[in-house]
Amino acid sequence: MRFKSTNILILLVGAFTFSSLESKANLYEKIDSIIVSVGLYGDQNSPTYQEQLDSLSDLLEIVNDLNYTRGQMLAMGEIGITHFVYGFHDDAHDYLSKALLIAEYINDSSSIGSFCDYLGSLQQVYENYDKAEAYYLKGIPYLDPAVDVEILVSCYSGLGHIYIQRNEIERAIVIFENNYDYAKKFGSEIDVYMPLTFLGNSYAALEKLDIAIQYNEKALLIAESLGEKSLTAYSCLGLGKIYFELNNFGTAEQYFKRSLQLAIDNDINNLEYKNYKYLSMIEAEKENYLPALHYYELYNELKDSIEVTNRAMNFDQLQTKFDVQRMEKEALSNKITIKTLAYQQGQKTTHIKLIITVSLASILIISLILFGLAKNVSKKKTLINKKEELAIIDKKLYKINLEKEQVSKRNLESEIAIKNKELTNFALEIGRKNEFSQEILKRLKIIGANDIINSMELKDLIFFTHTQLEINSSFQDFQGKVDMVNAQFFETLKSQYQECTPNDRHISGLVRLGLSSKEIASIKNISVSSVEISRHRLRKKLKLPKHQNLFEFLNEL
Repeated sequence: MRFKSTNILILLVGAFTFSSLESKANLYEKIDSIIVSVGLYGDQNSPTYQEQLDSLSDLLEIVNDLNYTRGQMLAMGEIGITHFVYGFHDDAHDYLSKALLIAEYINDSSSIGSFCDYLGSLQQVYENYDKAEAYYLKGIPYLDPAVDVEILVSCYSGLGHIYIQRNEIERAIVIFENNYDYAKKFGSEIDVYMPLTFLGNSYAALEKLDIAIQYNEKALLIAESLGEKSLTAYSCLGLGKIYFELNNFGTAEQYFKRSLQLAIDNDINNLEYKNYKYLSMIEAEKENYLPALHYYELYNELKDSIEVTNRAMNFDQLQTKFDVQRMEKEALSNKITIKTLAYQQGQKTTHIKLIITVSLASILIISLILFGLAKNVSKKKTLINKKEELAIIDKKLYKINLEKEQVSKRNLESEIAIKNKELTNFALEIGRKNEFSQEILKRLKIIGANDIINSMELKDLIFFTHTQLEINSSFQDFQGKVDMVNAQFFETLKSQYQECTPNDRHISGLVRLGLSSKEIASIKNISVSSVEISRHRLRKKLKLPKHQNLFEFLNEL
């Protein structure tokens, strides 16, 4: 059975069921989420390479039949990423290049940046650094730091490594510092860790070891706070190397031993053998030749083991690719055979040839029937189950629509009540302001009649006061109205997302009203960038995927 086949079957039925524009939008949204979910990998429940490709190929056929351009882009992109992860770089390049063309056609900025990042990484694998640099530089301008910070950090990291490869260390440092600023401002701690590590390694390459130690120590603190043992092991190894260069063998040994223990506990073989190498060198410097020899033997043994494992993995990858190509050739051969038989049956032949052809066809049909009977029993049961699931989904959709109508009715009644209260409040406010204005003007005119005082300045003050009182506004009154309009929404948000602060709820209320970041900044008397950061943090707390629209999500909540 192919991975995610249940969801794919529902999509196939839905493609022929939905007809309205609203339903198509729902179908496309479901297709997007399933494509992304099929493309996820890395845990113990992950599908095999072939299962993942089969599922994504099925989805690609669906979006092709629906002529859904964004779905085609996502499916091709995920197929390319799957090839990339499993080491089939040529296939990955083909699919990712096609996905990038579609992303440029539909002007999907985040996807353009993401695909350029992967294509840049592929060119680095090919050691074609000029093309890799071109892809990274092409993708970076499309990325919004507040939304696409992870992709942006990856692009800058790749670009910095290209400059290190060219021995342009100072240029690489500029890139990594820029990367660090973006990660610190918009990203999480894990995003900050990588630029810090790269900066430490770069300054170490320039032999500015004191600065290198500072960056590596910051990276180590982040790794420890996150509980990331593998990152902690890498940071300890980096610090050990620097102290080794400083001939501070005691401190270096402490870091190497800590890194070694973490590597052993977490099965990080490539770190384990590197630590053995440096520990061997330290023992040799201390003239402890027996421990030095012991560490060196462990280093060689583990290094050889890793090389054997890598060769086995390469062989498995080649075997998998060979099996895929063989199955494709067999499928093509079967198609040609069937077409040839069909052509022969349509021709005028002798009676003997006709009998032979009919006999072969009969044997083929009987074989297919016997094979189909054995296979269709389970398929029929599965189809019945899927129809029952679709019936349940239809009932749930009807219930949801009914509830939405009731909510809309209640919202309309609330809006009418709010509008009435607004009119009353504004009428009272206008009256109060007019009374206040008249009293101030009256008193200022009395003072202005005195010849001793500069009457011209007072007259200007009177005119200014009169004008400003007419323009005055009340943010507190506006806040109260926002709270009233969103009272039920705030209760729902508070119960479902307890991490949200009062400021998060206020921002979500303003976004829900359809206000832009610029308008929200004006109302709250803060900068637009502060609003964008608040929106980004709100998205993270709501755990929204990148393609999910915040305004639509909040209004559906």
